[in-house]
Amino acid sequence: MATNQVASTVTVQNVPVQAQFNDAGVCLGLVGPAGVFFSPPLTNDTINGATINSSTVGLTTPAAITGTNIYATTQIGYTASAFSTVTQITNKATGVTINTPAGAITTANAQLAPSASVAFVVTCSAVSANDSVIINIASGGTAFAYLVGIASIANGSFTVNLKNVSNNAYTEVLVINYAIIHVVS
Repeated sequence: MATNQVASTVTVQNVPVQAQFNDAGVCLGLVGPAGVFFSPPLTNDTINGATINSSTVGLTTPAAITGTNIYATTQIGYTASAFSTVTQITNKATGVTINTPAGAITTANAQLAPSASVAFVVTCSAVSANDSVIINIASGGTAFAYLVGIASIANGSFTVNLKNVSNNAYTEVLVINYAIIHVVS
């Protein structure tokens, strides 16, 4: 006696792709229809001067990269176009606007009394509440007379606290550098 069987069919669509290799013969990825690049998963590979998504990674050309662990042998930082400067007007409590992820803030030369603190808001579209801001005095002022820190961070702004830790009143211009470490989108 014959039993009824259900036939199954599978449709396979073959898509032509082209492999991209480096000078050592290592496959860097596949180029599919419309020039779409597909990167292979990387394990412990080192990329030095390879091209991924039309960006050179390694050597001296900056490129955006995403990974679980990213190590640099020289430096990690921002390009020159991500850095700008701004100068306070009036006094050291005057807020400033600077919309880059790194920059230099030149303070007003208003007096800061002994042991006095002042805070000012930096309006910056590059910062979000989840970010970290690194800040330091780059130049100007009497050595060891000031401490600078971040008092708070919000979406679109951060607050800088500047304290005169000396026993003298100073009327000095300080240049304060900052850099934003973006944590969460």
